[in-house]
Amino acid sequence: MIGQELDGFIIVDKPLRITSREVSVIVKRLARVSKAGHIGTLDPNVSGVLPVAVGRSRKLIRYVIGQEKEYVGVVRFDKAPKEEDVVNAFSRLTGIVEQVPPKESAVAKRKRKRRVFCFQLLELVGKKALFRTIVQAGTYIRVLCKDVGRLLGINAVMDELRRIRVGNIDESMAHNLHHITFAFHLFFDKHDGTALKRILLPPDALLTRYKKVIIRKSAAENLMRGAWLMRPGILESDNFKKGEVVRIYSNNLFVGMGRAMVDWKDVKDKKRGLVVKSERIHLRSCDLL
Repeated sequence: MIGQELDGFIIVDKPLRITSREVSVIVKRLARVSKAGHIGTLDPNVSGVLPVAVGRSRKLIRYVIGQEKEYVGVVRFDKAPKEEDVVNAFSRLTGIVEQVPPKESAVAKRKRKRRVFCFQLLELVGKKALFRTIVQAGTYIRVLCKDVGRLLGINAVMDELRRIRVGNIDESMAHNLHHITFAFHLFFDKHDGTALKRILLPPDALLTRYKKVIIRKSAAENLMRGAWLMRPGILESDNFKKGEVVRIYSNNLFVGMGRAMVDWKDVKDKKRGLVVKSERIHLRSCDLL
């Protein structure tokens, strides 16, 4: 990694009282890269899993966003409800819900539909309820908490919230800013990359949900020149379908992302034809040497 800009993902355990953008700026400065960006904004008063892309991996963010999120939190009522009523309200808010983004958000205040996969009461103590929820990306937990109160006929607000998972990224993979700072100090000032290797994930580490295509080195070189992937360049592949996004590899090197133009089953026994249209080529020429 010495001598070239760092590239990959860092899973930050975002602390309270700091914005997601501020976390990205901190990581960018620590990594000494020109660009960094986070995935899935967390409010300043929310902690937890915040993936940050550094360097060229920022261009891969669009392939990571949109995954389901898991949270644990506390909703506070203005008077103590019955446990069975809270459980029933949570159940009624599981499935497809309609939400208008809260005034605190920066997006248009238009009604939208989102899916709540799980809304579970963990503990009820007086006026506070500890809950766990799994939701579609773009779901506002603050609004969900207010809707619980609406169904109960009492006021309810989100009191605490922590994100514990984004897709297949859970909090066991997250590092606090102190550990991240120390890892970069060792790397840049002591020339010791041991700690950084545990923190900086490779560019394709968060892309495992996509099917894999393995290609020849010559095909990788063509892709870097702007060509699309033709059948002769493919050595083997998962069984993708037309329109699916796939990740492309050559000699165990991550080449980039593309979109299938045909079903693999229709071309795997053929010798020619267009198979994948390249979307984001991440590999550089020097990586193939």
